[in-house]
Amino acid sequence: MKARIDAIIQLKSGEYLEQLHPQTDGLLREMEEYGGEHGVPSADREVALFCEITARAVNAKRCLEIGMAIGYTSLHLARAVGEDGLVVTIDPSDEDQGG
Repeated sequence: MKARIDAIIQLKSGEYLEQLHPQTDGLLREMEEYGGEHGVPSADREVALFCEITARAVNAKRCLEIGMAIGYTSLHLARAVGEDGLVVTIDPSDEDQGG
C-alpha cells in the first residue's frame, strides 16, 4: 500500500480496508505480481477494493471504467455488480491494435 501524501486512499483508510477484506484471492495476487513485474499501471489494491465496496454499497448494476490496463479494477467491479451486472471498459491506447 502506498502512503504518499497524494494517495487516493490514505494510510489509515487503506489499513481499515485491508482488515475488512484481506488479500486471499490467487487471481488478484497474480495480477498484482504481473503488473509489478511488467510495469503495468493499475490502481493500488486498496483503491480497487474501495471501488468494489462502493459499488456494492450502492447496489450498482452497471459500471464504467476508463483505462483498464489488465483489468485489475474491472475484476473488482465485476464481482461487485454480480452475474446480472455489466462492467463497460474503455482503454484508449496509442498502440496499433492491428486489424
